[in-house]
Amino acid sequence: MSIIIRIPSGREGYTHVVQQVMQFGVPRAPRGMRTYDIEDVIVEIASPYDALPLGVGRALSTRIAAVEAIQLIGGFHDPQLMTWASPHFAQFREPSGYFYGAYGARIGTQVHHVVRKLHSDRDSRQAVIVLWNKSLDNTPNKRDYPCTTSLMFSVVRNKLRMRTIMRSNDVWLGFPYDIFQFTQLQCTIAGIMGIEPGSYTHYAASLHIYERDLEHAASLRRPVIDMLDKTVHGISTGGVLPTDLWASCVGGRAIYTSEVTARALQLCYGDLDAPTKSEAWYAGQLSGFKNSEATADVAPNMDERRPDNGKA
Repeated sequence: MSIIIRIPSGREGYTHVVQQVMQFGVPRAPRGMRTYDIEDVIVEIASPYDALPLGVGRALSTRIAAVEAIQLIGGFHDPQLMTWASPHFAQFREPSGYFYGAYGARIGTQVHHVVRKLHSDRDSRQAVIVLWNKSLDNTPNKRDYPCTTSLMFSVVRNKLRMRTIMRSNDVWLGFPYDIFQFTQLQCTIAGIMGIEPGSYTHYAASLHIYERDLEHAASLRRPVIDMLDKTVHGISTGGVLPTDLWASCVGGRAIYTSEVTARALQLCYGDLDAPTKSEAWYAGQLSGFKNSEATADVAPNMDERRPDNGKA
């Protein structure tokens, strides 16, 4: 039987989700590592805004959040960008130099399909992005496999709804960053279409926490402390987290998905003229990478082919 958890936003509801896993999780030990696991969890998030749970006592990196989201939205993958964001990612890098499970390379041009499908038929049930590829992911001995299998979009009452399907989700290490990057994609597509984003639904076949993280998780606090104008991990949030993205959600100029990709790449490797408030936020998070000696090493798209950071 599925468990449904309803929260107003990722930021306001994260502590509740973690507490549910800690309270009802069943002990298991995949790959010999003890976890507490709930199966078939549906997290319904009323608003896709304020998705990153800052101010709840959970140390999060806005840099990692920005790096993962920009590659997902832009449909590209740069391993140097990943390891610049966190050296921890290096353990999932394949001998080829790339991250096998990176979402950006897997999503490729599939956003184009979603936008075209919903523009031609607002009631379509075929606006789907597939991240799991059976010809690639049913093979052994990879350092990382995608935790997310698919993303689905629909327009309901002129708002863009999104559903994410995950085979596995670590509520401590992965969930905060996952809901941030996926709702950022939702807001971007809504902006392209000139409509508002609606609710976000997150399904995990396994929502779990590792035993090593229980002590930290128990220290989460409620209510949320407003710290969006403070510095997080040495990186100023500038008083705002991105919500407008590459177009205003209502009444903004339409931006084609190819332009979104181009602007995402410019944010990483160049300078962007007349950035929106959200683009300026991303530029601030990525400024250290642009000023480093790192060079673009973008992986080829695998349209139907992220490291899980130990989240599996």
